[in-house]
Amino acid sequence: MLNLTMLSADGNHRYQFKNIFNQLGNNRYTWREGVSAQSNNERSAEYYYRSRSTYIGQFTGKHTFERDNLDWSAGWTCFDPQNEKY
Repeated sequence: MLNLTMLSADGNHRYQFKNIFNQLGNNRYTWREGVSAQSNNERSAEYYYRSRSTYIGQFTGKHTFERDNLDWSAGWTCFDPQNEKY
């Protein structure tokens, strides 16, 4: 997470940059050893890893003028599209 704020010298203009990044992961290791249904000896291993990432960012501004105020914001969201089970 990273959040930054910039304030102008006169205090009439403020810019903020807000971010958050999240990554979740899980893994599994399976070892199999024994006799199969066809009476064959079997030995196998499996390693499985899955992760998903999400990023959210926002850039905002607040401005005070003599007669008006202006507030605005722009945002961006990105996620890992390889895992369809979101």
